[in-house]
Amino acid sequence: MNSKTIISEPGYTHNSNVTHAVFSPNGTQIVTTSWDLTARIWNVFGNGKPITLQGHSDRVYSGTFSPDGTRLATASRDRTAALWNLDSPEEPLVLRGHESSLYSVAFSPDGKRIVTGSGDFTARIWNSDGTGEPIVLEGHTDRVASVAFSPDGRYVLTGSWDTTARIWHSDGSGLVVELPGHLERVRSALYSPDGNLIATSSFDTTVQIWNVNGSSEPRVIDGHNNRVTYASFRHDSAQLVTASSDHTAVVWDISNPQKISRVVTLTGHTDRVSTANYSPDGRYIVTASRDRTARLWNADGTGEPEILTTGLLRHC
Repeated sequence: MNSKTIISEPGYTHNSNVTHAVFSPNGTQIVTTSWDLTARIWNVFGNGKPITLQGHSDRVYSGTFSPDGTRLATASRDRTAALWNLDSPEEPLVLRGHESSLYSVAFSPDGKRIVTGSGDFTARIWNSDGTGEPIVLEGHTDRVASVAFSPDGRYVLTGSWDTTARIWHSDGSGLVVELPGHLERVRSALYSPDGNLIATSSFDTTVQIWNVNGSSEPRVIDGHNNRVTYASFRHDSAQLVTASSDHTAVVWDISNPQKISRVVTLTGHTDRVSTANYSPDGRYIVTASRDRTARLWNADGTGEPEILTTGLLRHC
């Protein structure tokens, strides 16, 4: 890569599966989460060791920045979500109430609420300052593996191992719609930035792209040869990147409603790719993998990715 690097120092990298990686809203940082019980925040530009967030007592499955980039939320197998103030991350606010592992966490667009998804078959909507009682969204019959707010904050999207995704009112007033169609577990469900589309990924090896208004049947991407673990949109909603247990991430052009085209396949990981997310400007993609690395790619597939691994930064 020509302009963006991640510098890691010996002893500061993850030593177990990397479960999630995502950019900060301004694109200058990346957070990674891991089975090693930590989250780490990396500077995308220049040098410096990562900030290591320690406090969870079990695997950390997901992490996300607040919309203003000043806070971080993490979800853990220890049944809690933690909210970290990045100016003083030593004492996070801990949200307790779920009865099983937390697999996903997301901020509302205004940063005032957080939604969590759990193995107890529920999602919960919390005030991000920790006040009050959470709204409990009940109805799934298996693990809630993915949660997200709609871009306008009015709805919450959940993806579950019960093979469905569901859209709920974010005020807790009830279920809006169920999105059936996958044959196996739904691993992720995310809105497009423009709010018009939803992408769901599944262990059935497909991605389904839904019109939020329900005007048509979902478009199906069937290009991986193993479970699809994640799907996320570029900032302009014209491209989608998918991650898979086949060790790859794939970029798709979805701008033509009549035709979905493969743009590039990102190869190099040696185990399941758990997540893949674009930078805010759409120029880069960060992936997280069970091979214990996170990698930073040019979104057009040119050049070699930068890899975070034990020891110093090196190329794949």
